Amino acid sequence: MSLDLTTLRFLKSRERYARLARVIPQQALDTRTTTLMKDFGRYFREFQDAQVIEPSSFRILFSQLHPKLSDEDVAFYHSLFDDVVSEDVPAEVEAGLMQRLAAAATAYDLMKDIEAFNNGEEIDLRRATEQRIQDFDAFVLQTLDQFAHLRGEEIRIRLVLMRRLGHAHAGRIEHNHKP
Repeated sequence: MSLDLTTLRFLKSRERYARLARVIPQQALDTRTTTLMKDFGRYFREFQDAQVIEPSSFRILFSQLHPKLSDEDVAFYHSLFDDVVSEDVPAEVEAGLMQRLAAAATAYDLMKDIEAFNNGEEIDLRRATEQRIQDFDAFVLQTLDQFAHLRGEEIRIRLVLMRRLGHAHAGRIEHNHKP
């Protein structure tokens, strides 16, 4: 399942959208995915009592928000939305999803840094790369703290992070743990 589709499936509930939409690194996602994400937010503002996106009312709102889309684009968005509502994503996927999004955003940012370097811009590529990695590590650690309530999953995530980040960060992981 693609990262974009999983993200949209995850955000179709009000509770998850309210908690996660603003921290999702949008550069990790396709522009059509970010369009639907923004429209999910509009839907939840418009339909205050809705706890999940209801397909028929969302389609009406979507057509009102995007009246100038071509028939081909409308068909694409409808197909994507059909895929979104066809399945749910279990809650335990959340921490892994956030880490994948952070990794994709980091890769995108690194690609932009390399592109700038190749285009002759004055950029210290080594320093920029180190900063991107530090930002990724900080995001992953923050994500771990947010999902500390998932006991079994937390232990698995800690082990994965400790392996990936090395022992230098292991102390920070333990120190930040809240029982």
